[in-house]
Amino acid sequence: MVTILAWVYVRFGTMPRIAGVLHGIKPVVIAIVVQALWILALKAIKRSGWLAVLGLVTGTAFARQ
Repeated sequence: MVTILAWVYVRFGTMPRIAGVLHGIKPVVIAIVVQALWILALKAIKRSGWLAVLGLVTGTAFARQ
C-alpha cells in the first residue's frame, strides 16, 4: 500500500488536486510505518536485549543525520 502511494506521489504529486489528496494521506502513511516499527521493536526487546540496544543506536544515529 505504501509503495503504491509513493508511486502516485512521484507520478502525480505536482498536480494541485492530487497534491491536496496526498497531503491528507501523509499522516496515515506515517501512522502505518510507526505502528510497524513499534511491533518490530517489541519483538526485538522480547527476543534479545542486544537487538533493542542495536535498534536504539541505529535510530539515534539516523536521527542525527
